[in-house]
Amino acid sequence: MKRNYLLVLVCILTIFSCRRATNFSEEFNLETNSSVRNSKDMDLLKSELEISDSSKVNGNEKAYLATSPSDLKYEVVVLKNAVSQLFDPENGFCTLPDEVAKRFKTLKAKGKSWAPGYVVKFIKELPDSAMYLPRASISVLLHSFKIKSTNGNIRNWVAFGAETFNSLDVDRFILSKGYNSFFYSLDCSGYLNAALEGAGSVAIADIRASAKSALEQKKSMFIGGGVLISPIAAAYFGSSLGINLDTLERVQILRQIESIPNVTDNDSIILKSNYEAIWMSLEGTSSFNGEASFGGEAKVGLGVASLSSKGDTGAEVSRKSSFHSFKTYFTKRSIVSELQPFTIKDVKAQRKILEKAH
Repeated sequence: MKRNYLLVLVCILTIFSCRRATNFSEEFNLETNSSVRNSKDMDLLKSELEISDSSKVNGNEKAYLATSPSDLKYEVVVLKNAVSQLFDPENGFCTLPDEVAKRFKTLKAKGKSWAPGYVVKFIKELPDSAMYLPRASISVLLHSFKIKSTNGNIRNWVAFGAETFNSLDVDRFILSKGYNSFFYSLDCSGYLNAALEGAGSVAIADIRASAKSALEQKKSMFIGGGVLISPIAAAYFGSSLGINLDTLERVQILRQIESIPNVTDNDSIILKSNYEAIWMSLEGTSSFNGEASFGGEAKVGLGVASLSSKGDTGAEVSRKSSFHSFKTYFTKRSIVSELQPFTIKDVKAQRKILEKAH
């Protein structure tokens, strides 16, 4: 422990011995908003969460509606404010030098919020508003679709019977290739380094005390973002979407679609195949500090996150992190080009192909 403490302290002092006292840089400013914007996207997300009267069959509400989650909730928030709360020293995640904490508190009173430069750069590219959803509501959103009958009538449906509905593992439905994603993790020592970089020069004695305290804290935070693919789309279109489900899982989901009451072979399934999402957590353990990505040479999972990166020597270094109780925020829909509707007849044909191959 003593050796580790000295290493961390040396690293911190090396960084700050080369820096002059500076004012807070805009590189670390989130520029939070006081009002929610991007309302059109939020209204569309709301409409896809709400089960309407068009879900009724022959005037009788089907049993599946009674099984809908009682905690189906959503809340529109300002995304940058949510990110600001993650890195706010007042959340108690890690102890900072008094001078640093005071500087951030003063900035907060002036309407400026701090976050690491890497995070600020990514968040600035995202919409102002986002919709916070608990896990049950995420399942509803990702398993929702519309059924368009041959006479033009449209009704909503949620595949509550899909195995992926009750055991949704969002890790498996993150599109890892070809689309922008990010992952940033900090333990207490990493948080201290990032905060000192944002706040400017601080007395060496204060840094020394905080470095020792940081090493004693066994916890980690993370923020990440990416594109989520609907399990319904993944079941029908398979690996062409970049998501690989087990064949039996795909068959089970497709059978759920076939079993919808009062549908004909020519009825169409219309679904939103993808959504942009952000994840945040203050509750985790980690040995990783810095950024990574979903897919490629760096692989990240939100339940048990496995991060890999290549160092200067070319050797692969693996670090593992575990996070739980993360919050999910949706910012957009249809990041990936939307898919063409498909019929119940198409679903049956695809299911038979999968069963034969299996």
